[in-house]
Amino acid sequence: MKSRLRPRPLVLRYGVAVLASAAALGLSLALRPVIEPTLFIFFFAALFVSTYRGGFGPGLVVIVAGALGGNYFLMSNGPGFNLEPVALVRTGFFVAVASVAAWLSERQLRASERARQAEDALIARQRELRMAMSGLLEKTRELEHFAYVASHDLKEPIRKIASYSELLTTRYSDVLDGMALRYLAYIGEGALRMKQLIEDLLTYASTTKNEETWEKVDLGETARLAVTDLETAIEQQGAVVTVEALPVVRGNPTQLRQLLQNLIANAIKFKSAAPPTVRLFSRVDGQNVMVGVQDNGIGIASAYHASIFEMFQRLHSKQLYEGTGIGLAVCKRIVQHHGGRLWVESSEGAGATFWFVLPTLAEN
Repeated sequence: MKSRLRPRPLVLRYGVAVLASAAALGLSLALRPVIEPTLFIFFFAALFVSTYRGGFGPGLVVIVAGALGGNYFLMSNGPGFNLEPVALVRTGFFVAVASVAAWLSERQLRASERARQAEDALIARQRELRMAMSGLLEKTRELEHFAYVASHDLKEPIRKIASYSELLTTRYSDVLDGMALRYLAYIGEGALRMKQLIEDLLTYASTTKNEETWEKVDLGETARLAVTDLETAIEQQGAVVTVEALPVVRGNPTQLRQLLQNLIANAIKFKSAAPPTVRLFSRVDGQNVMVGVQDNGIGIASAYHASIFEMFQRLHSKQLYEGTGIGLAVCKRIVQHHGGRLWVESSEGAGATFWFVLPTLAEN
């Protein structure tokens, strides 16, 4: 970036200094009886004019002109240098004060220029960031649209694979041998897993941050709705889900319901030998609210506390626990889109508590 310290041509800057000095001398001669106590007042004004975006060099011209001209024309009865001690002291005082003023002006000028350059750089950087953000948002929208279209187009052939494998098993079970029926069962199970994976990917891709859809959300009521959605699984596993007082926040009600439903479903699925017990509670932490989902399940070793929130991360085989390994990744994405964070506190065999932090309603 080009400096704007001295944009004027050299001749113009020094020419202004010479003209300002001449004008100061002329005014001083014309008003000498009036300004006698402060003979150099007009030269100080000329110094300001010359150093303003001219710098120390033109100011030095004014200082020399003021010292010589003031002593020669203003401090004697006629033209001629006045070498008396008082005159020399007054001249020296002018030179000293004017030099300090010119130096300070130069420093201030350079500081102002550096500030302007920093501001220009910041504005340019902000412009680049806005352009990058705009491009990123556009790419995100394209990817979301692609994920939706791709998942929609893939569902139909997978549905046909599952349907025809089931049809072959039903109609030709008396013709096909046990090995063939087992292969058909593998095909059907694989198709169902692929269908579930596509639906989970679509859920993950559709979890976007759109604050226009945000509203006041009672997490207590949302948790009770999530429990209702999981009523069948709760009854089958003999689970007990307790919802304590939860706060009201601002966010996307559908996404927050999905968040609580996923966490409760995980607590029920990864149960220990005892019937599952799940507790939802909250704490206030300054400007944030902490919500905990606690269970008495199999727990999670500390080595996996971070990796379980990544896509397709599974700690157990499909034979032991169903799922695609996307549920907690969706939870993390939802919490991040609401300006919070998600983590787990657990040890193997001792249950787990999933915590997420959201800004309070006042903070939002």
